[in-house]
Amino acid sequence: MRTAFLGVVLMAVSGLPGFTLPVPGASFLPAPLFFIMDGQVYRLARDGFALSRVTDEPFPVESFDVSPVTGHVVLVAGNSLILLERNGERRVLLSGPELPPAETGVEPFNDRFRVAGRIATPRWSPDGGSIAFVHDGLIAMELPSGVVTTVHSNNQLPPPGENWDALVFRSVEEWSPDGERILVTTYNFPLTSLHHVSMGIKELSGHRGLFHVAESAVSFGWSGDGQELYLGNPDFGGQSSLCRLGPPDWSCLLLGEEVPARNYWFYSHPCVAHDGDVSVFVSMGQDPVSSQGWYTLYRVDHRGFGMTALREERFTVSDALWAPSGIGVLLVDDQQRLSWIPAGDGRIRNLPVSGASMLRWGH
Repeated sequence: MRTAFLGVVLMAVSGLPGFTLPVPGASFLPAPLFFIMDGQVYRLARDGFALSRVTDEPFPVESFDVSPVTGHVVLVAGNSLILLERNGERRVLLSGPELPPAETGVEPFNDRFRVAGRIATPRWSPDGGSIAFVHDGLIAMELPSGVVTTVHSNNQLPPPGENWDALVFRSVEEWSPDGERILVTTYNFPLTSLHHVSMGIKELSGHRGLFHVAESAVSFGWSGDGQELYLGNPDFGGQSSLCRLGPPDWSCLLLGEEVPARNYWFYSHPCVAHDGDVSVFVSMGQDPVSSQGWYTLYRVDHRGFGMTALREERFTVSDALWAPSGIGVLLVDDQQRLSWIPAGDGRIRNLPVSGASMLRWGH
């Protein structure tokens, strides 16, 4: 592991007062932060200052996760599933065929060789005993045994020249906190638009059904017991922009606010508190497909009856990662700058990182 202490330059953000610099050795993050930058995995210490390079892969790291129990890192690079243990040992768990560089648009989604051979998006189970990932379907691998189970296969693809919808798993988003279900994205082959990649919940017990929950990939937050899922859609405002789902059928209860033909509220990156209320970034617009682009941090009643501002600042939101306790959130803005925002009082901290993606808490 390579470690460097970076000189920090304050990244000024117009209209966002109260930003301050991290101080080396003074911890304020709830845990170390892992992320992808320049094709490799890095670790930022709890002081928000000490940055370590975790991987040295010959191929760019496409996706990864950190075990909540052992701190081991699992990643995909060069279409191989790789385990990095904390003692530095590197193990290739599964290798797929060499894939050509991915094109943009829908072409990679409709490449039959890529659909069947691609390994992607590993995510650890809450107990650290299994990894879920995509490989011609939804797959689970138990560790340390290495036993592999096909949780849900892709549908058989139609022969060339014929056209029928076939379900294909695109990514594993996250396990529920109770380990009883997995949130995934899927699409119907052949894909005609990136807007048609949808979200679903795969139940791992009982009837083991796959439930369609959203027409497009949106931000989400689980309740602590895994019995409720909140979805926030920053691309379409109004009642359906925030919804709550739960078993047995995972139907959507609309919680968003709107004044038809006047004001529409947009919600992004919800976090469910212990009392069931939701902390979430909220914007507003005068039509349902165009928000102001600036978001304020609010707390929303779990019944959707009202909002209370947690902070007064306005933010642009490209990505976000909440602390497990909900005490604060890491925010990537539209300039790819990274900041720690306490959910309430407390100074916002700019972090010495730009261009980070796939944020994960670690050990």
